[in-house]
Amino acid sequence: MGIYIGLIIFILFLPIMVQPFYKTAEKRRNAIAFWGMLAIFLVLALKGDTVGYDIAGYKEQYIVSANKAWDDVDYVYFEPGYITLTKIFSKAGVSFQFFMAFVYALACSSIYFFVKKCSKSPAISILIFICYQFFVFYVSGVRQTIAMSLCLIAYMVSQCKAKRVFFISLLINIVAISIHTSAIIFFVVLIFSRVKSKKINIVFWIFVILASIVFRPLVWELVNEFFREVDVNTEMLLAGNFIFLCCIGLFMYFVNPKSNILQINLKSNSATDEEEKQNVFFTRMIFVSICTHILFSGHTLLRSAMYPMMFIIPGLPNTTRRLESKFRLIAEYAMVVFFIALFYLETLASNQLGICPYIFFWE
Repeated sequence: MGIYIGLIIFILFLPIMVQPFYKTAEKRRNAIAFWGMLAIFLVLALKGDTVGYDIAGYKEQYIVSANKAWDDVDYVYFEPGYITLTKIFSKAGVSFQFFMAFVYALACSSIYFFVKKCSKSPAISILIFICYQFFVFYVSGVRQTIAMSLCLIAYMVSQCKAKRVFFISLLINIVAISIHTSAIIFFVVLIFSRVKSKKINIVFWIFVILASIVFRPLVWELVNEFFREVDVNTEMLLAGNFIFLCCIGLFMYFVNPKSNILQINLKSNSATDEEEKQNVFFTRMIFVSICTHILFSGHTLLRSAMYPMMFIIPGLPNTTRRLESKFRLIAEYAMVVFFIALFYLETLASNQLGICPYIFFWE
């Protein structure tokens, strides 16, 4: 696990290392995002196929795909888009290791541009990416890694001012669904991305959260009927991550919107109009994540919650930056300690998804 601990130490010292070489704060933030994601890319792309429980199976199917006809996409349970993508590489004689390097280049590039564009504290954003489920899932879950990367690209495209870009973002989302069906939930994200209000109606979101409980059986029946076979009687299991998201959602709600139901004002530092709208959108996405947790808890379908959860990567650091300086420092230090402890206890110590031992592909 030494390489993962070294990666975290590198990210923590990045702000200090780039300081002498870049004069402006924006250039320093961009440099942190670039070098941080480059380090993550190298760790992901250079790992062997024994790192990550699912990788060996993906490698086996990659080899098989080279001998399958182009129109044969039913020989395995993978989605047609992913099967076609693997055939493009395997039939060209490209090794599985190079294919995975391509996947991780796409994944890390999308996170890099996402953090560069949206985060005011890129070091903390990258730390959240590593420590809070995303990195460990990228180690093993190839199809959803590609789908999530495409969805991030769809979101960034949707933020362009040209009128036709929203339809382009929808098309990218459809491509993501062809890679992994769970990306269908990102349509909700794209719809909310069009809402530019700086207000959040908390009563509406309480109603939506309660509706998620009531309509959970119906949603499961629809999934069972039209997407995949699931046990519609699966019990709802809400663990620590759900409680954490609720706390983060409330924290962001009391900081980011123009007003809140208790008229509490925690904001001290100013932000541009566009930044305020973006932070409010990130807050809404945490509420969507809470609803998704309720709908799909107790099943692997819960992985679909990771799509709206991605917005915690810039959203939480951006929120703490709005606090008064002394409270901001306390909040940021607390976040760093919390996420590093979470990564060690929940990922490294438990060897989540077979992340350890780390072995380079040439070993």
